[in-house]
Amino acid sequence: MSELPSRTLLIEIGTEELPAGAQRALAQALANALESLLHKQRLSARKIQYYSTPRRLAVLAFDVPATQPQQLIERRGPSLDIAFDNKGRATAAALGFAHSAGVDVAELQTLQTPEGAWLQLHRVQPGLPALEILSARLPRMLTSLPLPRRMRWGEEKAEFLRPVRWLVARLDKQIIPFMAFGLSSSGTSFGHRFHHPGPVELPALTNYSDALLSARVVVDADERERRIRQKVTALASEHGAIADAPDLLFTEITGMVEWPSVLEASYAPEYLALPEPVLITTLVHHQRFIPLREASTRRLLPRFIAVLNLESREPEQVRHGLERVVRPRLEDARFHYQRDRKRNFETYFKDLGALTFAPHLGSMAEKSLRLVRMAPRIAKIFSVDTDQLERAAYLCKCDLATGLVIEFPELQGILGGQYASESGESKAVSAAISTQYLPAGPNDPLPDTPCGLALAFADRLDTLIGGFAAGLEPTATKDAFGLRRAAFGLIRIAADSVSSINLEPLLEEAAKLYPQELDTQNSAPALHAFLVERLRSLLLDRGAAADVVNAVLAVAPLEPADVMARIEALTALRRHPEIIALAAANKRIANILRQAQRHSSPMDSTAPAAPLESAEQTLETALQQASKQIASSLNAREYPQALNTLVKLYQPLNEFFDSVLVMAPDRSVRHRRLKLLSRLQTLFLSIADIGKLQQPTIPT
Repeated sequence: MSELPSRTLLIEIGTEELPAGAQRALAQALANALESLLHKQRLSARKIQYYSTPRRLAVLAFDVPATQPQQLIERRGPSLDIAFDNKGRATAAALGFAHSAGVDVAELQTLQTPEGAWLQLHRVQPGLPALEILSARLPRMLTSLPLPRRMRWGEEKAEFLRPVRWLVARLDKQIIPFMAFGLSSSGTSFGHRFHHPGPVELPALTNYSDALLSARVVVDADERERRIRQKVTALASEHGAIADAPDLLFTEITGMVEWPSVLEASYAPEYLALPEPVLITTLVHHQRFIPLREASTRRLLPRFIAVLNLESREPEQVRHGLERVVRPRLEDARFHYQRDRKRNFETYFKDLGALTFAPHLGSMAEKSLRLVRMAPRIAKIFSVDTDQLERAAYLCKCDLATGLVIEFPELQGILGGQYASESGESKAVSAAISTQYLPAGPNDPLPDTPCGLALAFADRLDTLIGGFAAGLEPTATKDAFGLRRAAFGLIRIAADSVSSINLEPLLEEAAKLYPQELDTQNSAPALHAFLVERLRSLLLDRGAAADVVNAVLAVAPLEPADVMARIEALTALRRHPEIIALAAANKRIANILRQAQRHSSPMDSTAPAAPLESAEQTLETALQQASKQIASSLNAREYPQALNTLVKLYQPLNEFFDSVLVMAPDRSVRHRRLKLLSRLQTLFLSIADIGKLQQPTIPT
């Protein structure tokens, strides 16, 4: 059979400016949806590549079969005995089968088998043209893409992330005809909004990127980012400087331009007197400009680079416009900074009474005072000076009342630390205030001082207790109070700090600091479960096996560092054959004890019992020895040693099950053996519920 001809397929959705953060994910979703469609229709492509710019999402599929391969269809119908009556006429069974197959009875064949003869459909169904299939199925695929939010435009009922302005659907030179988003598909794209606003012909789809490049559009996001970085680096070097921009900023800028160019601009050197975070925030977060630093000293320069979406014929006018945008922001910042510094930082505490922490949870002043009262207990855990932690807790929210933080809320904490330092607070207190919101994300560092760790921990502890008690716990779609972030930060600090922190008693103690009318007791189980799930997520993200995590979390206290130590020990031994055998034995013990509780009398009978059998005595002796050794290992948190001791119980336990009847007819004997198994179960569960280990971990 000769190989079917193949085609190149292009789908392009032209839009109004798409949010920078959504472009790549949406383009990938488009590619995934197309790949799934082609696979289901037996038109799988050799390669699929996706592109994104602010004004388009596109996907190219290479070597798509022009036609579906033919398909052999075989279906067995009713037996001949019931398919035809004694006069050879087709019965309802035969007619129904033929109708379901879309043929006449005369077109059916006979299938002979050892069980008898049957009606059979046997035919070769030719493949449909790809153009026909895609024309019918692409509209639904395009309008079903997963979107973070949807909008309508004009009088159309169609919805998309932004209004759709053109639609390209081509199979080589053939337009795939269909309607979507109120538009008819076409074979022509459009170029850059300003440099090439007209249509762009696409003579060969394999040269799609080159065709758009001639229309001033770099359609490949990775290539666009590479060009931006290269241009920024080169321009900075011309001024003896280096660019100071996080990777996330370059990624965001890439989603804002189709034809990047760069321009250097400046601001008055006098603004360098402002705190550096204010300058960086103004340039990066508010304007998406790239700050420059002196190459040799890394000192911030009063210069920046803007990435533009056009090549201006009047760069000086553009530069003037950029500087005019930055100047008022910096002037506002300077005004607030100078006014804030006229007051001692501590005096802002009295203003916190007017700032609400959260509904039903009082003011920021009340929250700060709860942190102060919590400080002695937390200070012991983190081995920090209590007076320093109390001072940091008292002052940590004061910057929320300052003008500069009201103007730049993303700098809360950072500016508080600077203001505290300028007001004469100690280095430890100032550093703790500045890092209290770390970690804000999964990849953020922890506070780099013990006092900072302690303050960040206490702050999250208070937030979580209050949030759950006030009914603000997160839902699947909403977390307005940021409790997931707070819980993840709390778990990370507890897991990665130098101290091992048991959260359970701390939650109880901190809850007592809230007024009695706030019911923290009833919300405690939900908060505990919430923290366990955050811990589970952290452990899985760090590569721990799910069954090991489940085994440890089933019995371990809510003490992240301790949980991680148990997981590390169990992971090292989880493929040990005797651990797997013990896991099976643990399940068996649990089943026996469960059945005994249902059907037996209480296990504390004092009736005299028959003497211990040999295997029973051996297990009893081994259990007594192991219990002492494991208790000592657990006290020292030497979990590998505890597990190794547990493994030694495999042989006597195996012999016990082989030669001893647990559910003996003699009630006193039965009770004694059940007690022995109950003690064994308790010992197993002192480390982990190894019965949750999955069988596939057995080595082959």
